[in-house]
Amino acid sequence: MKHMLKNIFYICALVFVLLVPASAGAVLSSRLAGRIVLQVESHGEAWYVSPASSLRYYLGRPDDAFRIMRAQGIGIKDSDLTKIPEENCDFAQGRDFANKHKGKIFLAVEDKGKAWYVNPSDLHRYYLGRPQDAFAILKRFGLGISNADLMLIPAYSPEPELTSLEKRINELVNRERSKNGLKPLVYSDAIAAVAREHSRNLSVENKAFTSLEKICDLPIIHHEGLDFGFSHSERLHNRNVYDFSRSGENIALIARLDYSVEYFPGGSEEKEMAACQEKRDKAEADFKSALERAEGETKKTAVVKSEIESRKSFFQLSGTASPININNYGEEQIAEEMVASWMNSPGHRSNILNAEYDSGGIGVAYIDAYAIATQVFAAKAECGFKNGPCCGGGGCYKPMTCDFENICKE
Repeated sequence: MKHMLKNIFYICALVFVLLVPASAGAVLSSRLAGRIVLQVESHGEAWYVSPASSLRYYLGRPDDAFRIMRAQGIGIKDSDLTKIPEENCDFAQGRDFANKHKGKIFLAVEDKGKAWYVNPSDLHRYYLGRPQDAFAILKRFGLGISNADLMLIPAYSPEPELTSLEKRINELVNRERSKNGLKPLVYSDAIAAVAREHSRNLSVENKAFTSLEKICDLPIIHHEGLDFGFSHSERLHNRNVYDFSRSGENIALIARLDYSVEYFPGGSEEKEMAACQEKRDKAEADFKSALERAEGETKKTAVVKSEIESRKSFFQLSGTASPININNYGEEQIAEEMVASWMNSPGHRSNILNAEYDSGGIGVAYIDAYAIATQVFAAKAECGFKNGPCCGGGGCYKPMTCDFENICKE
């Protein structure tokens, strides 16, 4: 049976790939670089292991295989291409050139961009003329691989341009403000850079307990920073953004991929899948409760670190599954669902519709099947902030004081 993965939403507001020892996956990726591998324990799904990225690309149907294999191609001149013989032809010179480029896909730039696959097993080139030709190559040279070994090789999944996605989320947020009679937020690249860094740090944390190949994973988001500032305001300061009198932050994590997994009815995989969302909800509720009970930065940081270790342990015990039919939801759907999740939550909605905020920035990061978005809001200040002009009467925000040049300094 097939089970379609559903959207997952984790959101929080504030007003102030299977994890294995790196050597195992690296060794297998290197050994299979340029190979076409077939899932013999499933339905023979075909994957191309890119020698350039060491990622595996799902080839799907004939048209998909043709498109993906051509997309992996690199340009080559005829004088170099002819150094690699076609099938049933002998090498005109040494095999060194072909061996150096085994497994690659070349596009003949001087011959209408024709695509050729350099088969690693015999170092000859094979023409990828039509979708049927590409699919025939899969059947002919595909190498059987177990699901366990396949999952050691990280999978590629298509990603929309992050900058474009960030700007689209900002547009939708401003649309909500406009509906409520508010001025749009002025987009700040400096603030967006801080938001993006926090999202990326969260994505790095999540590498330890999220994967397409796990039946149940436990992604996490939180405002408490562990890398370059505990709070969003501190993170802004630590990246030399001072000109604000008030700030806020929204974060959301949602699914960005649509895919299925296969399992046997009544088996342990089906039971674990059915219980997964309940486990996720409980983990989130317990984590939120622990943070609310903790007082001060030190204790809250300890809660976050403890939760990360707990989710690592859970992840290691979770069963595995093979994802199939992987598709990207696309930029517009991801942006729409991000903003909808915020607008359906009172705390996030309050930040978006706060008339005091006049500027902000958004940063997005991806981790496996998820997209993480951080939006930072700010009320720009004209004076009184660090390295800014003093306000009338020598006023500066604490702990700054006005120096002899009428500048606020610590």
